[in-house]
Amino acid sequence: IDVQVEPTQPAPAEPADSPTADNFEPTHQIGAGQSVNFRSGPSTGDAIIVALPPATPLEYLDEDAPTTNPVDGDRWMRFRTENGDEGWIREIDTEPYQP
Repeated sequence: IDVQVEPTQPAPAEPADSPTADNFEPTHQIGAGQSVNFRSGPSTGDAIIVALPPATPLEYLDEDAPTTNPVDGDRWMRFRTENGDEGWIREIDTEPYQP
């Protein structure tokens, strides 16, 4: 018996408006007012990855670090963005996520 096997098709691409990071579950967002620098480490001296606009959804990665300057609030928090970037933002620049 001659059996023809169809090649398997790759899974369809995700729609452009869906998160690209696996299981992205926002817990915080950038506070209202102005863009905030998303940094490579928990300090204003660390490199800026990107400036995130207000209301950008963020997923807290359960990691934080104390600030060294009272003007920066109490702590830095490590977050992941919807596109999978990971970095640090001052707690005072965030607010609870609101869909």
